[in-house]
Amino acid sequence: MTVLLDYVLTPLARISAGKSGQVGNDRQIHTVLPGTAIRGALGAAWWRSPQHRYAGSDPQAVFDRLFAGAMTVGPAMPVNVGSTSAQARLIPLSWVKCKYPGQRCSREWHDQVASPRTECPTCGGALVTGKGWQVPPEWSLSTTRTALDKDGVAVDEQLYFTEGVAGQRV
Repeated sequence: MTVLLDYVLTPLARISAGKSGQVGNDRQIHTVLPGTAIRGALGAAWWRSPQHRYAGSDPQAVFDRLFAGAMTVGPAMPVNVGSTSAQARLIPLSWVKCKYPGQRCSREWHDQVASPRTECPTCGGALVTGKGWQVPPEWSLSTTRTALDKDGVAVDEQLYFTEGVAGQRV
């Protein structure tokens, strides 16, 4: 039997789930949280919470059956809770539109599966492909931090930028 559950996360602070393998002082974030990050947070809560922990005969076996076998967690997409009309949108990788649209060019996306194109049919220019989820840039915040020495003075070459999705439910 399969049970499908929808979930809503209401963060108490900004969410800053970083992408792996980044080098440098600027850390990109997941604006759409992967299901693996949600599942990892649920697993951590399972073992950390003394009052909600499973107290049966073999908690490790139950955990393994649930988290490694029975449970699949999908991504968490942010939804607008503010006064703006901006929304997160899924732009599939197979969709294309004119990269440099002029006045005559359409700004609409076209699915290459239904209508293969290699150039804009109006101007003959290059096409740009969809990149998956598009989250409005105003939904994320950027914070700059620096390392401090023992006297509280900023250390040279120790400046870091972090991003986070704030004020949204996911």
